[in-house]
Amino acid sequence: GALTSTQAAAIETTDLAVLTTTQMRGLASTQLAALTTTQAGALTSTQLGALTAAQVSGLNETDLGEMLETQIAALNQTQVAAISNTNFATLADTQIAALTVTQVGGLSTGQLGAMTTEQATALAGTQLHQEVPGERHAACADADLRGQFGIDQRQRDRNAAAQRQHLVQVAVARVI
Repeated sequence: GALTSTQAAAIETTDLAVLTTTQMRGLASTQLAALTTTQAGALTSTQLGALTAAQVSGLNETDLGEMLETQIAALNQTQVAAISNTNFATLADTQIAALTVTQVGGLSTGQLGAMTTEQATALAGTQLHQEVPGERHAACADADLRGQFGIDQRQRDRNAAAQRQHLVQVAVARVI
């Protein structure tokens, strides 16, 4: 049979650290939610990356709040989107700042709306410093390459991600 929540909470962190990605995927959301803060903090980036969106949504605000920035950055876009608006709002500014451009692109309107002004400022500040292939640095005044002019205004928009990025930027600006 499956481990009970009490049994999951009793697993030694050293034993938890050696679980394979397959074993991690086999844990129920309730088992993950039962992990202590110390246990959740001991999860490796590989283990966190192996979790399903349902498992990530089962993590409580204390577990999420204790995660290192590297652990937050290890989550994929779908996993970050699975964090409830309430739990997302409890993340520290440094955790929000650790989000990648891809992760930010997957944030829901509810998650963006739940952010505090400090979180939005941290997010906006870090997003200016992250480079995206094919785009100039946001803080630079250097001209773009001629081939990049009008990429979003062409008849056929082959850069669909640009529209989503624009919506995220507008939403962050609105929160700030």
